[in-house]
Amino acid sequence: MTNVYLLHLPTEIFYRIFDYLDTPTILRSIRCACSQLHAIVNTYDHFELEFKSIDIDRIKFISDVIGIENITSLIFSIGNSKQSNNIDLALSIFTTRQSNRLRSLTLLEIFHSDLNQVLPCINALSLVSLTIHLCGTYAISTNTPRSIITLQSSLQKFHLKGLHSITNTLSWPTHCILQSLTIEYCSFKEYQFILDHCPLLRTLVIERCSLYDINVRTMTTSTFRSYTQLTSLIMCNIYLSFDELSVLLSLTRSLINLKIISWSGNFYSLCDGSKWEEFIQNKLPRLNNFEFCFRQTLDYNNNHPSHHSIINLYRTPFWLEKKHWYVTCDCVIRSSFASEIILYTMPIKIDNIRLIIRCQALSMDNLCYFTKYQLNHQDEISEREILTTLAIGGNHFGHEGTTYLVDILENNKTITTLSIGGNDIGLKGIQNITLTTLHLRLNHIDDDGAEYLANTLRTNKTLTTLDLSKNRITGAGALCLADALRENTTVTELDLGDNQLGMMGAKHLANMLQMNSTLMILNLWDNRIKDKGADYLASALETNMVIFN
Repeated sequence: MTNVYLLHLPTEIFYRIFDYLDTPTILRSIRCACSQLHAIVNTYDHFELEFKSIDIDRIKFISDVIGIENITSLIFSIGNSKQSNNIDLALSIFTTRQSNRLRSLTLLEIFHSDLNQVLPCINALSLVSLTIHLCGTYAISTNTPRSIITLQSSLQKFHLKGLHSITNTLSWPTHCILQSLTIEYCSFKEYQFILDHCPLLRTLVIERCSLYDINVRTMTTSTFRSYTQLTSLIMCNIYLSFDELSVLLSLTRSLINLKIISWSGNFYSLCDGSKWEEFIQNKLPRLNNFEFCFRQTLDYNNNHPSHHSIINLYRTPFWLEKKHWYVTCDCVIRSSFASEIILYTMPIKIDNIRLIIRCQALSMDNLCYFTKYQLNHQDEISEREILTTLAIGGNHFGHEGTTYLVDILENNKTITTLSIGGNDIGLKGIQNITLTTLHLRLNHIDDDGAEYLANTLRTNKTLTTLDLSKNRITGAGALCLADALRENTTVTELDLGDNQLGMMGAKHLANMLQMNSTLMILNLWDNRIKDKGADYLASALETNMVIFN
């Protein structure tokens, strides 16, 4: 086998490698390695320069070393007014050279007041790609001098951030060949304007998609023309309902890629998988890639569709077999006022929280998983752990919140220990729970709740530890629990401390102990059982070795 050495590669291969390297690496490392690489670097003509400070002398020096004709891309990170004052001088270096080949320009953090100063230099360049990020948000008003950005006929990619109105600040060429456009704000009228003036536009990204002027009551899809050029649409931070989105998307039926990010009050309108299925089949037949993330803060005082009723709509053959789009529904548990429900088709970053507990329901199966995510300093997931113990006490979820949690737990196969003390769940929130350890301390369960729980205990085959302390249970509730424990063969530890069992409650439990040989630990502290109640329990000890606390 013949040995092939790096320096034997064709020069074109080196050029291709250089395309993926930054300029300092090419000049300081590769160019200095040997005379052959030095010569190859000297003939490379696709340098991308990034300047984090505007030093005119340094820019001139680097440009002369590389050769102005070999620079095709410039990135200026400006960031303060002193730097911004020199940006026009820096650009003039490239506009005054006859052999200029600059095709891509990026201006980051440029001040609004300096934009007009820079525009003549920008307009003198025959750019293919232009990116402008203005400092802050620049809203056009009658008192603000307008910065008119001329979109050159050669421009194919344009990224503009920091301007509210694009129709008032952009001068569109007669023959626009723009293929990719990213903007921060857009109204529905501007959305139509863009599609009307960009017949070759393939990709449109709207980072803050309010489209406040869309009105489904007064418009129908037949009112507008169809735009077949757009194949990829990304809309972030939308505040639209499903009906409003359907009108918008019906204008671009040739979409192949669609991405939607929403965190608004329209969650339950957007999360309906059956509506999306019908709409995509009828209106977006070419759609191949659909990514979305819909988020909603949970208000436990209102009724919500259950976790599984949402995800079940994405378990149809259309989603799983035809499109292979797999959806996850998360309940991100933080506190009673900050928990979220999130429906998504992609991994997402959830704010700046260091530790996240998620309940995940996947469209691929009927199970539900509790997971804990530990985030590193860059807000990337560094550890994912399937939880077996869930402690979310003291959050005051109430009946509705805990009922939502119970619905999630119904199909969970990993949580074995659940502690939800201090959540005021009452009697309705404790049904249909299958665990090995359950802590329900301080939840105002009272006798009605004890009866519901007793009915569960009669057939439960997994629970071994039950904490019902501080729940205002009286002798009547103790009777229900005692009757259930006569039949139960799994509970080994029961905590009924600080209730109101009284003498009769002690009697009911003592009678149960004469027939139950499974219970090993029974806590009855502070229950006012008095001497007579103690006598009942003492008699039970003659035939049962249970330990009393």
